[in-house]
Amino acid sequence: MESLFKLKSQDNSQSSEDDVLHWVKGSNRQKGYWRRRPWIYNLPPPNHRKARAQFGKIAHVQGRNKFGKQLIIDKNGVEKEIPLSAVPLMENMAPVKPVEVPRIPVVSASERLRKISDLLAAISEST
Repeated sequence: MESLFKLKSQDNSQSSEDDVLHWVKGSNRQKGYWRRRPWIYNLPPPNHRKARAQFGKIAHVQGRNKFGKQLIIDKNGVEKEIPLSAVPLMENMAPVKPVEVPRIPVVSASERLRKISDLLAAISEST
């Protein structure tokens, strides 16, 4: 069903695989919704895999069977209540460097034509 839904901005143009929307399941607090599929959805980079593994291990080992809330003071000095199961994650998650979004180089039409003419010239000289 994912392939049926495309972004409206891509109506007449050729859409890439990243433009497919996917359904985010709802919970007791909010409804489900459609969103654009993240670029790291199918194959996350090594840093993301490391952070996910670290998060899962800490949450499973140290965050289970903890109920209630704990009062903390954040970086800005504001008091907040957070779930007790989140406290071990805050204390034990090591920082992981985020990965930059891959950029596709933009080549102008004149530059492409120049490269094609250079290739054709090289081919005609070799024959």
